[in-house]
Amino acid sequence: MNKIILSLLLLLPGVALFAQYPDVSIYEIQEVPVGQDSSLLLDDTVHVCGIVTVGTNVFYTGAGVSFYMQDSEGGPFSGIFVYYPYSEPLPLLVPGDSVCFIGLITEHTWPYDPPYTCNMTEIYIVPGSFELISHGHPLPPSMIITAEMIDSTGGADSLAEQYEACLVKLYEAIVDSVILYTTTSTWICHDTTSHQFIVREASDSIDYVPMIGFTFRYIQGVIYHRFGAYCIQPAYWNDLGYIGQLWHQPQQPCESDTIYFYLIVPDFIELVRADLYYRINLSGWISGPMIPADDSSYNYILPPMMAGTRVDYCATLEDTAGNIITIPMVAPWNFYSFTVDEPQGTVDDESSLPNQIRLCQNYPNPFNASTSITFNLTEASFVSLTIYDLLGREVAKPMEKQLAKGANSVVLKDLNLAGGIYFYQLRTGDFTQTKRMTLLK
Repeated sequence: MNKIILSLLLLLPGVALFAQYPDVSIYEIQEVPVGQDSSLLLDDTVHVCGIVTVGTNVFYTGAGVSFYMQDSEGGPFSGIFVYYPYSEPLPLLVPGDSVCFIGLITEHTWPYDPPYTCNMTEIYIVPGSFELISHGHPLPPSMIITAEMIDSTGGADSLAEQYEACLVKLYEAIVDSVILYTTTSTWICHDTTSHQFIVREASDSIDYVPMIGFTFRYIQGVIYHRFGAYCIQPAYWNDLGYIGQLWHQPQQPCESDTIYFYLIVPDFIELVRADLYYRINLSGWISGPMIPADDSSYNYILPPMMAGTRVDYCATLEDTAGNIITIPMVAPWNFYSFTVDEPQGTVDDESSLPNQIRLCQNYPNPFNASTSITFNLTEASFVSLTIYDLLGREVAKPMEKQLAKGANSVVLKDLNLAGGIYFYQLRTGDFTQTKRMTLLK
């Protein structure tokens, strides 16, 4: 039906350009009752204006051109996805451009397991009708939302329909898992409501995959309704409010282990100080300055502790603009925790083999010239050990061979890699385990 109408408009350019189409706002196109997501003006042809929020050449849309726009005042139901599938060129559009055109209201439908069906309202520009009015307008304000407001765990939540194609901002986001595709990635995250939400990173302006556990001060973007889920799509780098990554090593400390704490912040965040807060067995909080290793990484060390000791920790950062940043958010009330384990036994002979495969933390770590990685196999297996950078790209494969059961190790040296954080991953049969390591140069 939509294609037929649009084809008729193409055959009758005078109709497309000069007939009196109703002037409508984006709100009038998008506003629907709770429980419905198809526009009440579906298949109508209208004259509409708006402010570009995500420009052209940002999201790949095949042979066509696309962008997002909103009513200038913003608010619920004020955004829409715009598509132009024809060879006649459109001008390059950037956020803040004011545009008007005649468009056909349509929708993209993704079938989902019954009873859910996802309908993303779109508007197709009629050729010859597009007008670029002016540049440099302020963007509609981003609506502040929480994960609970768009959580699609049980299928599309009709209450989230009001945010479709609108600019939104969500604070205090922590990455739970990452799914990599050929040219895009999906991040499953949660916020302080403990609800999960989806970030769809499909922008040609962003080439980034976060680590699991990475904390964002905020994530903003446009809401994209796909496969029964409401996703946040960041479009530009400034849509990702970085904080940093805080962790400890060894990940499971034993009674004899010195405990190292590491903080990594993005290069563009300039810190005045970074303090680690920790408490032992729920006693009072203790703080101390983290020692800078370079412009973006900081360290702190605690001596070995008795088995059974519980340690909670977090960090407070101050940047050169006077902003106070905490990891996790709202320190010291949110924190990471671990409990010191019993000393590990040796695995020098077959009688002491564990009943499951175990990948140990590399030692030393951090390291410079070389480091050793030890792992235990319960049976003879074909093993691969792969090293990845922070973006998930394979940078080395120091081992790929058949090994005997028991304790095995590999020494990494002469790595032609820049200093920084890397991941090493052991694969054998159905077993996969990954750990971090830090190369200092």
